[in-house]
Amino acid sequence: MAAQKKLVFGFGGPSLLDRAKIASEPRTGRGKVYVCLDASKLGEFYRSLPFSLRGFEKSSFENQGLISVCYEDDPVVLVSIPQEGESGRDQGLLDGGAYSRARDAMGRVCLAMASQSYLEWDVVVEGKKEDWLGVMVGLGLSNYRFLNPQGQGFKVSFVGAKKADLERARCLAEGVNLARHLVNTPANLLNPKTYAEEVKRLFSEEPDVKVEVWSPTRLAKEKMNLLLAVGGAAEEGPRMVKLSYRPKGAKGQPVALVGKGITFDSGGLDLKPSAGMRLMKKDMGGSASVVGVFYDLVKRGLALKVDAYLALAENAVSSSAFRPGDVIQARNGQRVEIHNTDAEGRLVLADVLSVASGAKGAAKPRLIVNMATLTGAARVALGLKIGALFSNSSELASQLLKSGQERGDWFWQLPLFSGYEDQLKTSFADINHCGTSRFGGALTAALFLHNFVDKEVGFLHLDMMAWGDPSGPFVESGGNGQGVQGVARFLESLVAK
Repeated sequence: MAAQKKLVFGFGGPSLLDRAKIASEPRTGRGKVYVCLDASKLGEFYRSLPFSLRGFEKSSFENQGLISVCYEDDPVVLVSIPQEGESGRDQGLLDGGAYSRARDAMGRVCLAMASQSYLEWDVVVEGKKEDWLGVMVGLGLSNYRFLNPQGQGFKVSFVGAKKADLERARCLAEGVNLARHLVNTPANLLNPKTYAEEVKRLFSEEPDVKVEVWSPTRLAKEKMNLLLAVGGAAEEGPRMVKLSYRPKGAKGQPVALVGKGITFDSGGLDLKPSAGMRLMKKDMGGSASVVGVFYDLVKRGLALKVDAYLALAENAVSSSAFRPGDVIQARNGQRVEIHNTDAEGRLVLADVLSVASGAKGAAKPRLIVNMATLTGAARVALGLKIGALFSNSSELASQLLKSGQERGDWFWQLPLFSGYEDQLKTSFADINHCGTSRFGGALTAALFLHNFVDKEVGFLHLDMMAWGDPSGPFVESGGNGQGVQGVARFLESLVAK
């Protein structure tokens, strides 16, 4: 068991970026990485190198964008970042910017570094701050491995980087990797109880953070019957975790983050087929991304009041499982008819959204960002790399979409179409928790959730995958921390206003 705990709770120590040292000049006896941020300016890049490439090396580099060579007996990795203009499509909101191009290129660089025996490297980059940020975050993401979450032991000097920029990159990379690690952790080790304990441990020494864990007893007292119903069949009962961040200098009402945390989804009595159940440890990906965003903003000391709420439960099967056709009274008093026990995420979120939006006085949120691996319908519509965004505010939606584009963390807005609200009507309760049509499932899920939010509060709902195959800086299959980079940039933009 001790070994298992080390595996699960190994995140949080020194990372690649933690160990990085700022250097004014490259040092000999170390591996070196030279990054050309503009592939159209290779002539200038070649002249900046302290050595000359031979003709066949230039040809290989220009064809592949990355080569490994040797200079004075030390390994050297050269990489060029392709420059892509605006596509002219979709208002540019799905275009990749300088940050994402630099970040994604670092996956290949990290693999090239790992193929060498050297553990100390200088990384030399010429470019703007956002380009630097993409390079540093990309290396931090590429260095993560589930079986070794602390990284592979590289010591890196980012030549010429500013300490503040390095710290910014470190916090963001660790926030994304934290979300990935939580999602990757097997469900026999990460359940509502251990998940809540781990989140509490992560922030136990942060003076500006307060952590509350609501046990099943507290949930019952708060009449959070939907959350209790979903988690009632599991060995470990459901939890709600509330994280409150109140840094010095932060003004105004807080922002609320809400995350779906189904630590395993069997489908309940509407049991999933085995193929559909295989990866269902990832059904807490929304809550993991909320934890990753919260980690980033706390470690950076962002001057913004934030409350994060995690709806944690395991959707299991036993004699105490809730059933299709049951009518359950939600925390806000509405009677909810259960249509399908495999649509459990919106149920746990409904009660927690009621808590978040119902906060009073100084705790009343100015807006709520809800993050959830909620519907297959959103994946059918947008695929795995683009999340669905629903909002009751066009201004907030535009701001979040732009933030996602800047960080290569893409979302696309779908409508909160009131014309589908009839699909949530039932003769047996105040509301049916699923739409009665087989079409538009992501929309009816969003409409159901919006029903539990104070209509005066700005609402942003992200329906996402949070899982992927190796791509760019993600060199392993598994959790990818979808939403962390985009939402972190969105919160940063709120402070700038």
